[in-house]
Amino acid sequence: MLRLERDLYNNTCESNGRVDVSNLAFGERTRGILERNSGKRHAMSRFTVNPWALEFPSVTLLLPGTVVGAETTFGSQLPEVEEQEGAVLVDYSDTDFYPPLLRAQVMDLLDSPLVSGKSIKLVGMSLGAANIMDLLFHEKEAQERVGNVFLLGPIFSSHDVNLGRLIERLRAVHSITPDLVRAGLTPAAVRATTLIRRRIKIDPDPMIGDSSEEINKVSNRSLFERVFSILRRERIERYVERFGCITTPAILVRWHKDESRPERHEAIASAFERPRVEHIPGSHGWTHTSAGYINPLLSSVSS
Repeated sequence: MLRLERDLYNNTCESNGRVDVSNLAFGERTRGILERNSGKRHAMSRFTVNPWALEFPSVTLLLPGTVVGAETTFGSQLPEVEEQEGAVLVDYSDTDFYPPLLRAQVMDLLDSPLVSGKSIKLVGMSLGAANIMDLLFHEKEAQERVGNVFLLGPIFSSHDVNLGRLIERLRAVHSITPDLVRAGLTPAAVRATTLIRRRIKIDPDPMIGDSSEEINKVSNRSLFERVFSILRRERIERYVERFGCITTPAILVRWHKDESRPERHEAIASAFERPRVEHIPGSHGWTHTSAGYINPLLSSVSS
């Protein structure tokens, strides 16, 4: 069986048999970002692949949501993907987060021997979906090279947040005051991320169970930057005015209990020239329990 050549990956193997290929995402674009802002080196994302990735003529990059890692998020989708194509899991740094650096790393990976010349598909959930849209807006080359995108529960900016859903979640929080008291005189960002960290999943996916270990390993800084990368963006209509519609074919999947405002779904879909919108049962982020609906849609998209 053909395997990744040793010089294509960092000489480490994961406990799950995947290999780290983050060095392939360190090219001219990434170097340029870090030369201009060397303090963001710790924000570099991590890329891992199945060892047989080179056997396929197509590659899928999977970008997770705000906290839980890519393998946990897409655990029920990976077998579906890996039957037909190489799968690259993208995990954000636990230390920091910087969208321009993520965009540069992804573009450098697309230029690497692992991906160059192959069909490409991008799959993202929540924050990952927003990161994919951010990439496609800023990088016209990515629109030309990516064959399809598959976006689960995309929320592009604060304008898209479903306030009713947010209030519903806040009502489930029974200890806000003690949390604030325990936070004491810490900076506002730390107080905010303390609440986010504790309440990140009011509706836990029963197939995932308790993901507190993954939540707790993310630094306050990184969690704050991940959340505010969305909250600080302008309306998606402004991006369309500035960059034009995204030409890459897209499937946008919404859960019945989603985190975005229903009236904003059309605005997000209209950012694509060729969108296909699907609605599935369940709550935002339930990629495991909703797999019976997600996987057929995912397999219908050829990269």
